[in-house]
Amino acid sequence: MKGFPSIELLKSTHAFPCVFTFKVIGDAQHGFMVRVLKATRDALEINVDPEYKYRQTSHGEHLAITIDAYVETPEKVLDVYHALSKVEGVIFLM
Repeated sequence: MKGFPSIELLKSTHAFPCVFTFKVIGDAQHGFMVRVLKATRDALEINVDPEYKYRQTSHGEHLAITIDAYVETPEKVLDVYHALSKVEGVIFLM
């Protein structure tokens, strides 16, 4: 997937299964956090939200969400990145 880490890089920098950190920045309006968490749950095929924290910019325009999710494989990491990249309002993803 263009712009996302390769499976080889993920394997060389992480011992799977592991907790992987995703960072998402986007529009604070219109249910952005709900969409981000749902996309993550769906990609990981889980029923509960993974650990996450967020903060809003001082003007309230954007949210920065940090998700610490347990992932079984590097392929699942890419599944989450792909799902998050499709969420309406995403400005930045890492």
